Amino acid sequence: MLGKILKSSLFKSSGIYTITSIINASIPFLLIPVLTRVFSPEDYGIVSMAAIIINIVTPFIGVSAHGAIHRKYFEENKELDFPRYVGNAFLLLLFSTFALFILFLLFGNFISNYTAVPFEWLIVILLVGVCQFVTMTLLTIWQVKVKPFKYGVLQILQSILNAGFSLFFIYQLHYGWQSRLLGQLISVSITALISLFLLIKLKYVKFNYNKADLKDITSFSFPLIPHILGGLLIAFTDRILITNLISVTDTGVYTVAYQIGSVLGLVNTAFIGAYVPWLYNKLNLNDFQVKIKIVKFTYLYFLALILVVVFSVYILPLILSFLIGKSFQSAIHYILWIILGYAFNGMYLMVCGFIFYVKKTKLLSIVTLSTALLNIPLCYFFLKWFGTIGASISMAIIYFISFVATWYLSNKVYEMPWFSTKLYRNVA
Repeated sequence: MLGKILKSSLFKSSGIYTITSIINASIPFLLIPVLTRVFSPEDYGIVSMAAIIINIVTPFIGVSAHGAIHRKYFEENKELDFPRYVGNAFLLLLFSTFALFILFLLFGNFISNYTAVPFEWLIVILLVGVCQFVTMTLLTIWQVKVKPFKYGVLQILQSILNAGFSLFFIYQLHYGWQSRLLGQLISVSITALISLFLLIKLKYVKFNYNKADLKDITSFSFPLIPHILGGLLIAFTDRILITNLISVTDTGVYTVAYQIGSVLGLVNTAFIGAYVPWLYNKLNLNDFQVKIKIVKFTYLYFLALILVVVFSVYILPLILSFLIGKSFQSAIHYILWIILGYAFNGMYLMVCGFIFYVKKTKLLSIVTLSTALLNIPLCYFFLKWFGTIGASISMAIIYFISFVATWYLSNKVYEMPWFSTKLYRNVA
């Protein structure tokens, strides 16, 4: 079986996606030794909170239409005008951006008080989200068309521009935490313009209003927003609570730990980008033997994630003193818990695909939002009892609960032979 996997299109494309993700993640990762020696933990904390706002806003910008675009591409519908469908996703982008702009004007001061991000930078954050939507639209189309090289080039370009402009603002203009937001704004603006040009040139988008397309996008995407927000609550509750219960300085140290630990999350996301199109095609065959192979492959991925956690226990303490500045050395206490959490999150992503395949996104939203809401009191009390490390322990526990609950749900909505005796035949 292993030999077949190595020769498969999934392995080849996921290999490119994974390598791209590693390169893409390594660029901001390589900035850590610089930023932790230039920024104070407080500066790093403000940058972290700005990133959290960007991630919370993103699902509402374009109402997460990328999932609908991804799923629609694989539907056998001869009447579907796919470029028009993409164009109507852009119409939703306009409506949602205007609505968010009004909300920022009304509640901007409230957001600033709880995040330590100045009010005037919230508009910059909104612009970053809009640009990311445009770029992500092209990346989604390249994913479904299995064009991993183009996907990788655009992502890496954005990261290089982000790092380059950030360093320019730090060393040439001597900006503080603002340098990271300005670097991000300029880099995503450039890649968004490139993406929009290519979308039009390659005829991937056609701006014709269609009520049926809008209805289809919203019917798929709206139920996903609670699911996405639930995932974000799990991911970001810790830093929001640390900022308000302890200090933005502790948030800065914790964020460094989170960035290092989240490298595994980036690899997971890159792999899933290649895995989901392959999974949908295989599930369309509705063949039991194919399902057996899918389950075996899933278990192999689970094992790989566990091995990553084990290796991290021994490797990270050896390299951390060289990687981060003295003010951030206490991050070692949080990193291993965060890596464990991302291992469980990788397992969660592997079983999510079955739920998306049968379009039971409402049920997935219930699971994700429930675990996210559970994370708030759990993280709160763990912070009270154990200090900042309690946030990382809470994160690992919640990701494990989310994985188990989603796995159970996926088997309810689309039964797979997870425990079939045939799994143990011809393992080699």
